[in-house]
Amino acid sequence: MVPGMKMFISAISFACACSGATAQSSTMELDGNVTPAACDLALVANMGGKSIDYGSIELDDLGASPSGNLQLRDGVVTATVTCASGTRVGLTVTDGRAGSAAAGFDTAIAEDFGFQPVPGATFGLGTTVDGAPIGAYYLHLAPQLGGVMIGSGMSGALSSDDKAASWSALPLMGMNDASRVMLPTGGRIHTWADISDTVVGNAPAMVTSASMRYEVFPALLPKSALPLTGQIDIDGLATFTLYYL
Repeated sequence: MVPGMKMFISAISFACACSGATAQSSTMELDGNVTPAACDLALVANMGGKSIDYGSIELDDLGASPSGNLQLRDGVVTATVTCASGTRVGLTVTDGRAGSAAAGFDTAIAEDFGFQPVPGATFGLGTTVDGAPIGAYYLHLAPQLGGVMIGSGMSGALSSDDKAASWSALPLMGMNDASRVMLPTGGRIHTWADISDTVVGNAPAMVTSASMRYEVFPALLPKSALPLTGQIDIDGLATFTLYYL
């Protein structure tokens, strides 16, 4: 009990006891809030800036993937978190072009790039002037060395789909894990975890500086399905958000 609070409560009790034969009561409330240390989030795409810019592409220069879709070169975006003091924090992502992902691309892209498909997990690349989807892409947490870092050291990663009520640890290596795929709805959280003897911890770690590297796996519809009457704009947009734990 906090010194001073005990004296205050005792004084109230004594006054009530002397007020008469009928017992009286009164309630006391303690209010306030504790906020986490402030954290900043920075994104760097393809080693510079926040955009993965494909520039002007000649349609005939795009090759077909095994699924028949047109392949764009994969990209990389690194999310770096810096906090004023040790903080448990995670990342979510929402699709700014929701509803524009081409049908079936959640399976096709995953098979082309060699990881487990996640239904409904592709992000949109925008639409034609007539509102037709042109393709889609995945955001996939990189499993390679250095893909997930706390400070300058490699760390583990955890994933949650229930607002941080429970966590699943991601294997340090290997792509074929559905939890590595970020969901476009903002419903999946990725966070950092400590490592002990190559074993990933089961609780979020406190971080002051940490980063996660995401691979961007995009594709366009086959030539036969794309409208070729004019320019087609690639217009993907994803928003990364800090989730305090």
